Amino acid sequence: MTAQMSVTAGKDSKDRVISSPTHSKLRQFSVGVVASFNGLIWGLVIGYSSPAVDSFITDGFMPFYLSDSLKSLIGSIPNAGAVVGNAISGPVTARLGRRRIFQLAMLPQILAWVLLGFSRNPAMALTARVIQGALADFWGPVAQLYAAEIAHPDLRDSIGALTMFELATGMFLGYAIGGCLRWDHMAFLVAGFLTLLWPLTFLLPESPVYLLSKDRVDEARVALQWLRGPGYNSDEELETLRLNQSANHKADQFSSDDKKKTSFKDLFTPATMKPLMLVLLLLTLRQWTGPYAVYTFVVEIFQLSGSSANPHASSMIVGAMTLVFQFLAVGAVRRFGKKRLGVMSAAFLFAGHFGVGFYFYLVESGAGVSGGLNYLPLISMCVTLMGFNLGLCSFPFVLMGELLPEKIRDTAAGLCFSWNCIMAFIVVETFYPMTRGIRISGTFGVYCVVSLITALVIIFCAPNTQGKSLAELQNSFDAGPPKKNAVYPEDSFKNIVIVVTNNAVNKSKEAAKSAEKESNDHNLVNVAG
Repeated sequence: MTAQMSVTAGKDSKDRVISSPTHSKLRQFSVGVVASFNGLIWGLVIGYSSPAVDSFITDGFMPFYLSDSLKSLIGSIPNAGAVVGNAISGPVTARLGRRRIFQLAMLPQILAWVLLGFSRNPAMALTARVIQGALADFWGPVAQLYAAEIAHPDLRDSIGALTMFELATGMFLGYAIGGCLRWDHMAFLVAGFLTLLWPLTFLLPESPVYLLSKDRVDEARVALQWLRGPGYNSDEELETLRLNQSANHKADQFSSDDKKKTSFKDLFTPATMKPLMLVLLLLTLRQWTGPYAVYTFVVEIFQLSGSSANPHASSMIVGAMTLVFQFLAVGAVRRFGKKRLGVMSAAFLFAGHFGVGFYFYLVESGAGVSGGLNYLPLISMCVTLMGFNLGLCSFPFVLMGELLPEKIRDTAAGLCFSWNCIMAFIVVETFYPMTRGIRISGTFGVYCVVSLITALVIIFCAPNTQGKSLAELQNSFDAGPPKKNAVYPEDSFKNIVIVVTNNAVNKSKEAAKSAEKESNDHNLVNVAG
């Protein structure tokens, strides 16, 4: 449910410094908020499931029977749609541009919510949910790409994080609305809300990077000037973008022979197999620690706990805490580092799941709970989701960008994102069967054990990427010696030119030697003749 990023306006570590003094942060953040609406939509899709299912059963308006398997499908099937949306996002974006994707994706999303509100049979409801997931993930990679391209280097990280903030906001709104409205009215309200937001997508400027890629230089200058504000000198930054695009183009030409040879078999070489398997393993463990099962069925979990706390109020607290933890995660990464934070994240997940599992064990065994123990499920879930959002929420995706070799990155990234959606579908879909087979205490026990395994995998298998270049990280997985002339994403334009020049010089020397040899041979022939 988040984000793939192509080669964009240059790499943070090697970009030329933009020396122009001031730029409009408000405009860039405003544009970033609108472009990240996919996060808000995903949050509403996730946050809708739990209160809607409860409303469907308790509010008396039930146009069709809702079995446990159908409950699971309503929660899980948007992830199946996300696999499709993710697959078609890249090619369509390259053809239509960034802004048009935002405009086109919103209307069918609105219609999907309307269809959900009018659902009178399972097929209508499930179709609506598939469309919601497909369009949300269709928008997702484009939003990350657009955010990187429109943001000033000083703001790129902050604007890129808006998607996760809006995801948490959407879940909170879903829980809050679901506590007040019937399931169909909730769907109509979300459709109306998105209809109000839709016109904002038409106010977005096109990405200057995309415009430059289409040789629309004047339009790129106008778009960049609007984004940075009237007092900003955009000429230097525009020239930097053009140089970076030229460098990327030369790098593509330089490695064109390698790209032509790239195939599915390249995923199974030692240099690619090890990091790819590590990322896929972490994505699998990430889902099986159970956060999305908790998000999807949070109201019912609180109801089954028998806690004196109101289930809908508790779900809103969980949504609010998720929003807070997303905010804290940005500073935590800088302070503790990604690997250490990943271990801490898994440890918090272990503790939170243990608390929920222990509480349900007491309830199921008839031991009874009273007093402060009534709030153990709420406290434990907050600990669980704090752990997830502080580290594991993004850790595997960060490693994916750092460890996968450039040659297979596009193919491998698509595989990883699709795998993540498939795992999310399976985990949510199996929640009810697991609670029937091993009870809720056993289900959270499984999540607890997986959290412990995740911590061990990060400790012993995940490399420490702090302070290391992409070249060093990717060469560490290669069985052979590092390639002296390897071109990595962070290589500067200067380095690329040096490599190309050296190759040209070598070829010239070889040509000169060949010509000299031919001349000598010719002289020998003349002498012999």
